[in-house]
Amino acid sequence: MDPAHQVPDGVDENTGALSKALETTERARGHLYGFHQLTGTADFELGDAVRLLRESGYEEQAALVEREIVGRNVIPGRSTFQIVEACNSTLLTQGSAWRRLWGRPTGAQLGSGLIRGY
Repeated sequence: MDPAHQVPDGVDENTGALSKALETTERARGHLYGFHQLTGTADFELGDAVRLLRESGYEEQAALVEREIVGRNVIPGRSTFQIVEACNSTLLTQGSAWRRLWGRPTGAQLGSGLIRGY
């Protein structure tokens, strides 16, 4: 087996379990970024829909959508960007966890794919 694909020295089942758990948090954060992008796109599309409703003579419906939906936060008082930023400031990434727990990851640890986000 290629050494780059072998578990590095010092990494065992226990540290591998930590790496797997941290990778799951990274995936969750990725989904949060996706949610942020999708809700932003939906908001732009709603703005376009309001314009088209107005062009078609549906002023009352356009005003309702604009007033009730366009530009609203998904959580009162917090935009999705603020939620992503809060997550980034509190979530422990794989790389930062490895640094805090064991110091700087070795090249073998990084190259093995066990440690991401460093």
